[in-house]
Amino acid sequence: MSGGCLVVLAVVLAATRAEAAPRADAAPAELLATVAIGPVTTLRGLQAYLEAVTPGAGAGLNDRVLRRAITQLIGVSSLDGVDPASWMYLLVVSTVDTPSIGLLTRVADAQVLAASAGGKLVIKGGWAVIGGKPVIDRAAGFAFATLATQPTPTAPSATVYFAHVLSRYRNEIDVARRQVAAAVVQAGSSNGMMRMMGGFVDDLHAALGDIERIDVTIEATPELAAIDLALAPRPKSRFASFVAVQRPSDYGLLGKLPAAPRAAGVVAGHFEAGPYHDGMVEMSAAVYGTGVDELRTTIGALMKVCTGDLAMILQMSPDTGMSAGQLFGVSDTAAANRAISGMLDMFKSGRTLDANNISTTLTTLPDAPSHQGVVLRGYRTTYDLSKAPPAQRKAIERISRAGGTDTRMAAFDKVGTVVAGPDAVADAGRLIDAARGKAARFVPSPALAEFLADSRARKDSMVMTFDIAGLMAIATGAPPQGGPEAPFVMSLRFADRRAHLRIDAPVASVRAAAAAAASKP
Repeated sequence: MSGGCLVVLAVVLAATRAEAAPRADAAPAELLATVAIGPVTTLRGLQAYLEAVTPGAGAGLNDRVLRRAITQLIGVSSLDGVDPASWMYLLVVSTVDTPSIGLLTRVADAQVLAASAGGKLVIKGGWAVIGGKPVIDRAAGFAFATLATQPTPTAPSATVYFAHVLSRYRNEIDVARRQVAAAVVQAGSSNGMMRMMGGFVDDLHAALGDIERIDVTIEATPELAAIDLALAPRPKSRFASFVAVQRPSDYGLLGKLPAAPRAAGVVAGHFEAGPYHDGMVEMSAAVYGTGVDELRTTIGALMKVCTGDLAMILQMSPDTGMSAGQLFGVSDTAAANRAISGMLDMFKSGRTLDANNISTTLTTLPDAPSHQGVVLRGYRTTYDLSKAPPAQRKAIERISRAGGTDTRMAAFDKVGTVVAGPDAVADAGRLIDAARGKAARFVPSPALAEFLADSRARKDSMVMTFDIAGLMAIATGAPPQGGPEAPFVMSLRFADRRAHLRIDAPVASVRAAAAAAASKP
């Protein structure tokens, strides 16, 4: 959706407010968000998790502190008269200045509650909406008709009515977009990352207009906290089309990667570009500077034959730096190899990219060794860190070899592979052997296996795990962290026609990451 379409959307919403009262069961245009807050007993899991991370951090999740915070938000003297055993809902309503915040709650004593609220309330069916005139006039009908009658929540949650937020803050959003555009121009055509960021912001600006609602849910036990963001698309939008083409993954390619010690990162699943195919091709090519029409064509050709299945393992070592091995499904092996060759032809004379005081040069390697009949073409990545700040330079030197990093690429047996590391040819050979069942394959740790099982049960499409503590230790030069096996996990799910981003943070991993951050080399 273009900026002009966003303006049209805002006009339509404004006209709706002026010409017709909202239905009682439809979120009014002025309602920006609601937040579901349970009785203090429902927060004990989160309280225990915070205490496990940092002793004393959960002290604020008690009934007295929560009540005081809510009274301050809604501008009343107390919450006397509300039902303490019931769920309540904060209501965030748009006004000309700062949004007004109200509360929907069950009533225990109407007379006491009226005194506590100073008369700023309306009561219906055993529920009360407390707040100023904007809250009562614009949100009370919806709150009584919809929120008060819905099933009791099972976890703290929030709903952001994103189309309403875009309408309310469209001027601020447009200003931010113009600032990014100006920064891209100032950076110049050689800064591939900034140019890609400009394209990303434009695409993001368009995609935001396709989001109707965002639901946020938090679940916590003493061992694990998880946050789920669910983006509901506008019907018949491009984003709705993108969500519709995604499908769950069984993570089959992950089991075809070679055996590896503890992984710093794992990515696996299935992803379809759908209606964003052209934009993704354009953004990928933009990284490499101007005059990349042929590269754009070859990237598009490779994406055309990709099935969407992928798996990657990232490894980090204080001695050898970073290495990565990836498999991705292809429908046409020969076409994939032609596209890979075409991409590498663009780097024969070297192509330098500037970003954040670092110059990165990609140069096609002159040799193309083979392993078991698979030709391994590739390129070398080298860095000019002379303009980088000392801390940044040291971090990159720890991750990358001084002479640069080699990457080898190939397609075989209806899969493609990309391998980068200190000995990419040998690593690619091991990957090919593992994919063909001739070498030991990757076996997830017990913790990762449990995450993958849960992910399959949710019908996720992708999972990404990160050993944050290990990565931080290597980047900072601190002593390696033993850390837990349970990594941070991000997953994507589309099975219910919403786009879910879920983040799982085991308490042991949070504590290990905090220890790594506090360590000194």
